[in-house]
Amino acid sequence: MRLARFVFCCLIIGLSSMPMALGQAKSDSLKQVLDAYRLEEKKAKAEKARQRLEHYRRQPPDSIKTIDLSWADLDSIPDFLLQCTRVTSLNLSNNRFESIPADAAKFPRLLNINLSFNPLNVDAMVPRLDSLSTLNLSNCKLSGIPKNLLQIPRLKRLVLEHNRIQEVPRKLRKLKQLEKVSLDHNPLFEKGVSLKHLKKVSEISLRQCKLLQLPSGYQRWRGLENINLAQNRLTELPKGIKNWKHLKTINLADNDLDSLPPYCARWSQLQDLILYKNEFLSVPLVILQLSELRQLDFYYNQLRDLPHNLDTLQNLERLYLSYNEIEVFPPVICSLSNLRWLYLHHNGISALPIELANLQSLQILHLQENDLVVFPEAILRLQQLQELDVSETGIEELPLDLAKLTNLKLFFYRGNLPTEHDDSLAETYTLLEYLRQRGVEVFY
Repeated sequence: MRLARFVFCCLIIGLSSMPMALGQAKSDSLKQVLDAYRLEEKKAKAEKARQRLEHYRRQPPDSIKTIDLSWADLDSIPDFLLQCTRVTSLNLSNNRFESIPADAAKFPRLLNINLSFNPLNVDAMVPRLDSLSTLNLSNCKLSGIPKNLLQIPRLKRLVLEHNRIQEVPRKLRKLKQLEKVSLDHNPLFEKGVSLKHLKKVSEISLRQCKLLQLPSGYQRWRGLENINLAQNRLTELPKGIKNWKHLKTINLADNDLDSLPPYCARWSQLQDLILYKNEFLSVPLVILQLSELRQLDFYYNQLRDLPHNLDTLQNLERLYLSYNEIEVFPPVICSLSNLRWLYLHHNGISALPIELANLQSLQILHLQENDLVVFPEAILRLQQLQELDVSETGIEELPLDLAKLTNLKLFFYRGNLPTEHDDSLAETYTLLEYLRQRGVEVFY
């Protein structure tokens, strides 16, 4: 956000006064602005790093438990910090380390090391770190997983995001306590990677790995609880997923799925099912058997309706149906008595049933970019409502009873009122001002 504002201001001040020039000249000017900003930002971070180092020098060594050396332009840990034997967390990100520093072993209580954004050598030696449980090696341009990770016998969480890893070595299976692995943004598809050595993991993330199918060995993840497969190229789920009987969360967003196989019914403990941005024309009926679901996300699909017996999902708390093709409000939603969040914006809905008032646990309701025109009466009965968005719906007049929603904290009403003041809407203007005075954040 800061970068965007900076670039915008520079463009307005510096570039708007320039005469029309070739496209390349404009591009070069923007690049110079960006480069100048990045240089200043880097200097600012380096200055903060220097200040942190000075702060640590003034502290008693035994009082320091967390050390942040990010952006300090280091390739080794300063000697004076090696006396801090009670350190549990060490942030070495954005430096010049080529390996996990051997001196890290001098922190006997160390639990967490962050070495992201360092030029690590995949063949470098790994020191013996008996207490370490979390290791972050993301954005290190690694072509493989560093050798000798067995020197970290109690490792539980390994983060390897944004690297160039194409295969996972077999010896990783010897890390008996390894539970969570993140391999996001690695080109795993290129060699048909096998992850059978990770059979004891409970959480694995393979976001944006260009997967056309699940990695070999996936059916061995019998203790799997959470998996992220978003932003891949999956068109179907294979039979072996029935072995994931302990699954609680699965993120399948931004793939090419249009159905779910019947063996998904084995996911009897599933609580979060994310199907954002796929190709679904209807809700797969197997979902109705997932009675423990708390969150169901169908953003950016092509749904027109919901199954009439969706109310079998009585534990559902968050339902995301925005950016679909729903023109008639699905009445079954009114039977989801535990629903807290409902997102239905960017559809073609023109009315809400009075039965919506049955949702007395509802806290968030987003209806923007629909065709409502008249403010739905049912909303006025949702006494737990905290956030309401009816922007760009054509609703000009607001009922005064909206003020009776005493728990309301956020109200979005953009794009409904005429651009010029309209005396016939005096009550609406008064209501909006009253809500603001009461502490409601109003946007219109």
